[in-house]
Amino acid sequence: MRQRIAIKLAKVSVAIAFIVGFLLSSLQIYGDYQKEEASLNKAISEILRVAERSATASVHTLSEELATEVIVGLLEYDYIQDVTIVDDLSIVLAEQKKPRTTTSNTQWITKFLAEQYTEYEIKLYPESVSADTPGKLRVIVNVDTALAPFFSRSIVVFASGIVRNSILVLLLFLAFHYIITRPLISLS
Repeated sequence: MRQRIAIKLAKVSVAIAFIVGFLLSSLQIYGDYQKEEASLNKAISEILRVAERSATASVHTLSEELATEVIVGLLEYDYIQDVTIVDDLSIVLAEQKKPRTTTSNTQWITKFLAEQYTEYEIKLYPESVSADTPGKLRVIVNVDTALAPFFSRSIVVFASGIVRNSILVLLLFLAFHYIITRPLISLS
């Protein structure tokens, strides 16, 4: 009877330690994901802000060459998938797309947490265009490619957390065995 109580106490304590560790690791990774996503949004906004002047000039002059140069520059970023520049009459001045990637080690995480492709758009207001019909710079970002390093790090952090928790569980189990179970068996 006493041995059963000690074993039950050890099992419950070990389970609680494992669950708490798992939840804390999950919360940490989720918080890091939110920070990484905000950082990505900030980076994309900055990229679009830098490209805005040249894209606006291409809409203002209706220059397909300049629009193409802007697009080629934006596609240098590996996570930018598609770029389109549209004038004030909704006519496409320039557009380029990279082939869509269908295989990735982290794609299953992306599908679980977010959409794989996110669209960003800014309005381009050249001087000659009325404010109610601006041109547009549209960028589609491959979130999986952009966040793949974070996802890889997260998998390592999560796996190391499970290993850490398993070692903690084993040590707690041994401690309960030698501190509680053996003395109870000796007493009985």
